[in-house]
Amino acid sequence: MNQYQLQYFTADSSGRIVRLGFEPDEPSTLGWSALYRRICAIVSSDDELKSQLVPFLQSDQAGRTIQILFVKNSHLGNRIFYYNLCRHGKLRRVESPLGSKEMSLPEMTQCPIITIGLYDIMSIYEESPGLDFEPDTEIIDWKKQRIENKLLYKINLDHRVKFLDSSIWQRYIPLYTTVEQVGETKFDPPELSCSFDKRMAALLKKIIGYYELGLYESVAAVTTLEFNCRMLLNSFIQKAGDRGHHETVTPFKFHSETVMEQKCERLIQFFEKERESGKKLSDLRWNMLMVDDHSDTPLSSIKGSKQVNSNSHLSNKKSIIGKLLTATGKAGNSRLNIEATGITSSDKEIISQGVKKLKETSYDIILLDYLLGQSESNPKLKAYGHEFLLEMATGSDRKLLHRGPMGRFWVFPISSFPHAFTDKLHQLNIDGSNRRWYIAYGGDPITTPELFRTNFYRLILRQITEYYLHEAALTRWPSQFMGIKDKDVWRKAVESQIHIEQQKLKLLANHRENSPFMEEMEKFLEKQAQYLAFWKNLEEWLKKVEQYKRGNSPAELITGLHVLHQSHSGFESVCKSLEEQLLAFTYNAETSLLERAIHAKTNNYTQVDFNDEPLFHFPGELPKVFSGLKDLNVSGCKLSGLPVSIAGLLKLRTLNLSNNSNLMHIPASDMLAHCVELRQLNLRGTHIGQVLVEKNIEPFANSRPEVLNLLKAVQEHCSMLNSEEEKGNTIFISYAREASIMKSRLVTHLVPLRRMGLVTIWDDGETIPGQEWNAEIKKNLLSAQIILLLIDADFMASNYIWEVEIPLAQERHEQKKCKIIPIYVNHIYSGVLTLKKYQSLPMGPEEPITSFSNQDRAWSLVAAGVMRVVMSLHDKS
Repeated sequence: MNQYQLQYFTADSSGRIVRLGFEPDEPSTLGWSALYRRICAIVSSDDELKSQLVPFLQSDQAGRTIQILFVKNSHLGNRIFYYNLCRHGKLRRVESPLGSKEMSLPEMTQCPIITIGLYDIMSIYEESPGLDFEPDTEIIDWKKQRIENKLLYKINLDHRVKFLDSSIWQRYIPLYTTVEQVGETKFDPPELSCSFDKRMAALLKKIIGYYELGLYESVAAVTTLEFNCRMLLNSFIQKAGDRGHHETVTPFKFHSETVMEQKCERLIQFFEKERESGKKLSDLRWNMLMVDDHSDTPLSSIKGSKQVNSNSHLSNKKSIIGKLLTATGKAGNSRLNIEATGITSSDKEIISQGVKKLKETSYDIILLDYLLGQSESNPKLKAYGHEFLLEMATGSDRKLLHRGPMGRFWVFPISSFPHAFTDKLHQLNIDGSNRRWYIAYGGDPITTPELFRTNFYRLILRQITEYYLHEAALTRWPSQFMGIKDKDVWRKAVESQIHIEQQKLKLLANHRENSPFMEEMEKFLEKQAQYLAFWKNLEEWLKKVEQYKRGNSPAELITGLHVLHQSHSGFESVCKSLEEQLLAFTYNAETSLLERAIHAKTNNYTQVDFNDEPLFHFPGELPKVFSGLKDLNVSGCKLSGLPVSIAGLLKLRTLNLSNNSNLMHIPASDMLAHCVELRQLNLRGTHIGQVLVEKNIEPFANSRPEVLNLLKAVQEHCSMLNSEEEKGNTIFISYAREASIMKSRLVTHLVPLRRMGLVTIWDDGETIPGQEWNAEIKKNLLSAQIILLLIDADFMASNYIWEVEIPLAQERHEQKKCKIIPIYVNHIYSGVLTLKKYQSLPMGPEEPITSFSNQDRAWSLVAAGVMRVVMSLHDKS
């Protein structure tokens, strides 16, 4: 006769539990015959189950039993159903404890129950918004998740529903794996799903495996079941008042083993993901110390129970945990390298044994039970897990104990009642996470194996995250800087955390003694070249942030972040988050002025006021945006000069440039030629205005004749800046439009040369609207003494550059009328490029600008090289 047998139960409309009979002499089926036949087919189609399991138990004869409980949605919201579940003599029978504590445990029917319901309800109230250490890189919208599950919420489930899937004693399987809305209240699909067959077969095998380990006969399992049943009966409050608290408040919450199993599978797959150099997190190794009186001794069993099989052999916790942690995942993932290398023996002096082990070597994880056998201070009492913690923290040998990763003791509670352990720590005001130790959420390997596995893998992922911020942790990393209002404080905060990440490898080397995890972690990090380089490059990027002045365009900083995540795979999320935070500290005055001009044009205004703004560079595009602008006020800004394109404001009547203290240059000759409507010009409080005052010239004009005289005076007395003949060496920049950001960066680094009056810089952005751009480019190229070529792939692909600009430049260079200086921006295939014969910057085509970790250093080398050419031309002249 087969060893394992099935019994069937359901509940009637009132919530009363009834036994089902599917044989001719037991006609009560209550509509579950089809599902019963399905289970029989599952058993008969699986050779392993067929040889071990009788699909129908015809009588209460001796043998190991698995009970099947069919439920409808109405049962799951009925409080009477949960009450009757623990009052039924054939399922669960919990008596009220009477008399003294020495009374024996009331006899219960200790059989595992598989509850079969219609829909997958165990994930309800399991929103995971990406806030823990699970590898969910996407922040989940929990509100949206609630809306998607709205039909499940309409079922009005009792908050204790997860009791039905909370341990090896109770597991739940849904008949349908998905819930789809058809109309308002209907569900699809109406037929049985093949995934149900697979899950049912797998769960039956798992329960048989628990029977084979003797877990259902252990005292730990039986007492935990009895405790959970009492919580089921008492985990609610009676109605008081009319606020409905009794409908929503549940003092004791149950977890779902199915949900934990799904999370555990995702964690294992995450560990198995291949990273740089083919390395995986599953390649790491851990050693453990088990402090428990059942480390290597069989679990105690219930005595005198009818359920005890004389041939059974109860396992010890070490072997049970070993089986749990070496099991492969659903996808066949290989096991993690975890071994219990240190254990306490017997039930005496366990605390002393544990301390002795920690004095001998370092352990990555300490598995700690709540009750530790016989007390060392009083043989009549039991020792407690928290006493082991106290000894570690206050004992005379505490300085001799070897700590684990990050110089901490990593403690994982393995009590049958993990809540009791944490509750005791709360009573004693013992912090679960500090510099001394980290106490994880525990789990019982005997009665809640999936909760144990999930929380254990979360613990080792937490340890990994201390040294290596994987993509999920990186996604959350920038959130610590949110809310900082000052740019420099924000930059320093980010910089300090980067230094911490960079120092972790050194800390790892200092703490790795006898620790397999830290030894392997060090080897793992050495292979993560992109990861280590990312922090260094991010630190270089922050130096550019430090130099940023509010008012300038943040385009270069944003481009720098884009280059970072493009060159370091897996870092896009952290760069995106840092970009969002950066934008809170930046203000692009050029863009703001253009937006204000667009607004004025849209509303038929002719005036734009933009005074007292941090405007460092006048936007050359303004005439294109609003050619009909008549009155412009940019007083009190930070301008040092105006572009030639301002002469494109042909209808300009008034221009207020006052109090731009650094203003040294305005294109007076171009404004004389094109701004024929200009009637008022204010240069008071500017550098160029001060020059005029020293020459007894009023830097303010309030009529057309006065404007003409003022512009002529500027042209005459500041000829170094405005006279074509005496303005120094003209620099022509040849570039592809795709490299406009790089061109702007080059111009910025050449500003000191321009301020000294040594150079004038021209590029096609200086073209005045209405001018014929081709003729302007040729005109300025033919008059330039220095021609800079910004070479990248787009430059190489530009027909205009190679058909017009390069031939003219080379012809003038051969005639010794100009100097050609190639500046390599990116790596390119140059082939037989004729430009190789010209001395290039910063360090030739093999080391372009983007190859420098600090690109500002590269641009400074370019500026210094241009300066040398300018000075050589100056000496010759």
